[in-house]
This record gives sequence, C-alpha cells and structure tokens, in this order.
Amino acid sequence: GAYPLQVPDEARYSEIAREMVRSGDYVTPRMNAIKYFEKPILFYWLQAAAIKVGGLSEAVLRFWPAALATLGLLGTYVVGRICFNRATGLLAALLTATSLMYFIMAHAITLDMAVSVFIFLAIFAYLLFQQAHQQGRAGGGWLFTFYSCCAFAVLTKGLIGIVLPVASIVAWLFLTRQWQLIKASRLGWGLVWFSVLVLPWHLLMQWRNPEFFQFYIVEQHILRYLTDHAQRQQPFWFYGPVLLLALFPWSLYFCKACSLAPWLPNAWRQRAAELLLCLTSIIIIAFFSLSQSKLMPYILPVLPCCALLMSRAMITAMQAGQVWRRVAWSNVLLLILFALAFALLPILLKHPRVQSLQSSSWILAVGFAIAAMTLGFLLWHRRAGLQQQIGVLAGLQLFFLATFMLTWPAVEDRSIKPLLAALPQDLAQAEVVAYRGFFFDLPLYLDREVLMVAPVRGELRWGVERESVAQVIPEQQFWQQWHSKRPLYVFTDKNDFDELPCAELSGCQLLASSRRFALFTNQG
Repeated sequence: GAYPLQVPDEARYSEIAREMVRSGDYVTPRMNAIKYFEKPILFYWLQAAAIKVGGLSEAVLRFWPAALATLGLLGTYVVGRICFNRATGLLAALLTATSLMYFIMAHAITLDMAVSVFIFLAIFAYLLFQQAHQQGRAGGGWLFTFYSCCAFAVLTKGLIGIVLPVASIVAWLFLTRQWQLIKASRLGWGLVWFSVLVLPWHLLMQWRNPEFFQFYIVEQHILRYLTDHAQRQQPFWFYGPVLLLALFPWSLYFCKACSLAPWLPNAWRQRAAELLLCLTSIIIIAFFSLSQSKLMPYILPVLPCCALLMSRAMITAMQAGQVWRRVAWSNVLLLILFALAFALLPILLKHPRVQSLQSSSWILAVGFAIAAMTLGFLLWHRRAGLQQQIGVLAGLQLFFLATFMLTWPAVEDRSIKPLLAALPQDLAQAEVVAYRGFFFDLPLYLDREVLMVAPVRGELRWGVERESVAQVIPEQQFWQQWHSKRPLYVFTDKNDFDELPCAELSGCQLLASSRRFALFTNQG
C-alpha cells in the first residue's frame, strides 16, 4: 500500500476526505476548496476517519477498500456455508479473493469496492432471511442487515444502492412465487430505518447547497445513465468479455457452472438460492449494459455471486467424482497462450514503457508456462482432480498478482509525487500553483490547497462556475504574482512547460521534471 496514489481516482477520494478533516465540514464535499457533488458522502467519512486515526500515508488511505473487500469475502463464506455447506463457502471465498478484478479493486481507493460490498451483502442478507423464514425463525437480524446495507450503498454511490438489490429480489420472489416473504419483510419498519440513515445528509446538503439536487440527481444519475453525458460509451456487449476477464483465472469454470445453473422453471423453487445468484448477476449486467456510461468495475458486485455458483457446481462435481477434463485442458491451452503473449510482448512492442517491463513480462511468461506444464502433466497422468486444478490456478494467480502489484508503480506515471522532493521544506511563505491543469494528488501530498490558473476544465469546472473560489486565479493575476517577490512553485504538464519561454521569464528555473510533468519556480 506504499506506492503512490493513482490519479485521478485514488487521489480524488482521498483529497476530499483530507479537506473534510482540515476544514471540519463533513457535509459538503470539496476538492481543492471547490464544491464536488458527483458522489455521496459515506466513503469520504470512512476515509476521513482513517486520516484522523492514521494520517495521510498511502497504506492508511488504502485501509478501507481492503477492509471492505475482506468483509465481502466473509459474507461470501457465510452465505455459502448456510445455504450450501462449509466447503462451498470456503471455496467461494477463495475464488472471489483470487479473481482478477476483485483483487485489484481491493487495493484501489475507489467507491466501487465499497458500493459493491454493500450491494451484494444486502442481497445475501435477504437470502439468509429467506432461509431463516423457511426454518420458522424470524430472521430479524438479516432484515436489519439488508436495509442497512441498502442505505450504506445509497450513501456510497447513489440510487443504484437500492435499485439493484430490490430489482434482483423482486424478480426472484416473482419467479419462485414466494410472495409471503414480502409481508414478512417488515417493509414499513425497513423503510423508516432506511430513511433515517439516508435522508439526513441529503436534506442537509440540499439546504446548504440549493444546486445539489439538479446536479446530483438529474445530471449524475438520470442524464449519466440515459445519455453520453459522461462520455463513457461502450457497445452493449461490453460486459461479456469484461466479466470473463474479471473472473480470471476461473473464467472457464464459470462457463461450465453456467451450463449447470437452474435455468428451467421446475428447478427454481428447489434451487432458490442459486436462482437468486443467477438473477442478481443477470440484472446487474443488464442494467449497466443498457446504460450509456460504462466502466469495467461497475460489475464488481456480481463476482461473489458468480464465485458462489462456481463453488456450488465444483463441490458437487467433486462429490460425484467428476474432473471436468475439457475445462482443464482448455485452461492448459489458455495458459500457453498467455505465456507466449508475455514472452513476445517486449519483442513486438517497442514502446518505452513496455520495454521497461521486459523482465517482469518474461518472469510472467515463465510462470504461466510452468503452470501450464504442471496442469498438463497432472491431466496426462490422470491426477488432476478439481482440487489439484484449483491449487495450480490459485498458486499461479497469487504469483501473477504479486508480480502485477510490484510492477504497477513503474507503469503508473500520473502521480506528481516524484517531483515533490525538489520542493523546499518550508513552504509557509510560498504559493504552490497548478498551471493549465489540476493535479489531483498535489494538495493531498502537500496537505494544503493549491492555486489553480483559470480556465478550470474537467470535473472541477462545475464547482468553479457555481461559486467564487480563492484558489482559482486568472492567468493575468498569476503572471503578476510571478513577478512579485513571493516565491511560486509551479506544477504543469511537461508539454505546456516546453511551450513556455522560460529563458525569457525573470527568475524562471526548472526544478524537476518527469515524463509527464514539470516543476519550475520564479526563484532562479
């Protein structure tokens, strides 16, 4: 967790929390003192609590995604154990933890892991309530968890936090004809509790910021879903290959498990738990496939559902003595293809960033080749049961993910952190400026807001247009300050710096630069 924050997401969600801690305003989210209303408040509160306790280190800032991911694994295990058996729960947790997307998002400061955990825990809680109701128990604790998780999901990323769980559960109740559960769900009490958790912050935000509803509900929910407002369009089939990539290295086992899922109506009531897992996956993927704004992590909530379906099918196959040899041999072929791809990547692509990862690419090629040979050897000698297949692939995935995490800092070059060492220790009498752009991690690492030179573009533009902010100055004022005696330390894009006539500017001195950015001052 000690590598630099990724820009913009990790820096954005950490900086807003830092400003809450420093200002004492835990209602209105701000980025560099500019109003930022794209997302709700809960994750900022969690990040602010981490900062209050542990400070501004990267490891502390990444605590909550990892903690929530662990909570999600625990929930996956509990559902598997109660609905099926202990082995199914354990295997489902393992498959989830080693899935490519789940592992990566557990190490990233974004809202996606938080909202995903709350969504699938809400659905799991209602499933466990149904199990308790079938056994003649009230299941009030599971209902409380369901309504609370829905509220937490809404407070993390908006209306999807209630829409997706409710849509999945209503479809499930309809297909299984369990209408008696609606009466037992204590809707009145649940809606009151949900409202108690959700409404106070929303109402207080609207009272303090009259423009909140129009931007947050109309623009960020309705227009973002129905139009290309966010400029994140992808084809309708986008989430098909994304799901297979997200589940790697278990993708082929998921395809096999899908063929064994309860698709026929005569199995719906007998296999109600598996049906809910299927419906949840289908509804969430369909919902985001219809959206005009698509990002890969949006389908993160379906991964534990897919893992439970896979685990159920695999444990049942193990008990029946099945091996799934076709799936295993297909995995051998896939691993060979990956090994060849990693081996040839540095040879075929001469890009400097690819060349800098040449040793890591070849290490991965060797790892995939060894895994392919091991699995092939076991299959050839008929020693590759599902347990052995899982062991080989889980070991390969841990090796791959460890290599990925060690390599990532060399790939990610959008952080401003490497340039900060060139700044003087004492900046009390100086101004730090972001020129012709904003660097999301700059105020976070400096633990102070910075000046921005207008015009402000991108996601901060809306906030600047709504109120005057002292941190934003026109370019003419910037150059007036440049020629004053006050020290200025200016961060800008490398290309923008190259266009400046630095040699003609009084006192202009380049302090540090990277492939993307430059730091210069008027103190030369």
